[in-house]
Amino acid sequence: MAEKNQSLAQKTENDLEKSLVEKKKQLFEETVTLTQGKIKDVHKPRKIRKEIARLKTLLRSKEMTSK
Repeated sequence: MAEKNQSLAQKTENDLEKSLVEKKKQLFEETVTLTQGKIKDVHKPRKIRKEIARLKTLLRSKEMTSK
């Protein structure tokens, strides 16, 4: 888990924002497939939400350090 956070911390703010948009789209798609009953890994939306939270946290910390 720490390796994932370190690799994300090295990205620029623009890259993090792009990743955030992609994850939000992915979360929407996974939620739709979950409600349709087509998904086997029912915990995947939760994992995506946690990744979104990580991205938002990193974006906020970069924003605070740049001020």
